[in-house]
Amino acid sequence: MNSSSSTELIRSLQGDLNQGEYAEKLGISRSFLSLILNGHREPGLLVMRGLLRAFPDNRDKIIEAFELGAIAEREA
Repeated sequence: MNSSSSTELIRSLQGDLNQGEYAEKLGISRSFLSLILNGHREPGLLVMRGLLRAFPDNRDKIIEAFELGAIAEREA
């Protein structure tokens, strides 16, 4: 999956939170968040759900970013 859109969105929504606080807010481990942000793991449905819970005002932006990644994966 080309996760650059979703990874960039994850990075942009972090704001002033440290990785531990942000991971907790998303419902994932700090180490998993670190792997995503460093490009070693793909953010999937669990991360998308965490983002939607944590940032409901950004729902459309979150869904769009993950859809772009899914489209890129299908076209690869």
